[in-house]
Amino acid sequence: MSRVYVTDTHPLIWFSTNKHKQISRRVLDLFEACSSGASAIHVPVVVLWETSLLLKKGKIRINMTFDDWRGNLFSLPGFHCLALEDSDVGIAHDLTFTTDPFDAMIVATALRMGSPLITNDGLIHEAVPCELFW
Repeated sequence: MSRVYVTDTHPLIWFSTNKHKQISRRVLDLFEACSSGASAIHVPVVVLWETSLLLKKGKIRINMTFDDWRGNLFSLPGFHCLALEDSDVGIAHDLTFTTDPFDAMIVATALRMGSPLITNDGLIHEAVPCELFW
């Protein structure tokens, strides 16, 4: 069985909006494998929330409604929504590398799951608070 990953917001947005040049070849291959069900990526619910806020602020654009985007994403066999747990808050509380609540919760979910985090976030790569995949 293949490994399960957790994704940060930006790689998921870049993949789902066809900005594949922003993504490393290995991340693109992984996302494509998940699209066919050959691998699995957990999408923390906080990634959905951050995406929603970025859309509302006009920082990103997608060519469909948010609900359609979300529905399309989770219709793919390898993408699964990952609910937050109270332990994630405790893990995030102990992280010191960032004050960004989204980054802290995303890293916390990766730590809880024991899964590599798909990210190209410089601050996260500098701190290496969990196993990273890029």
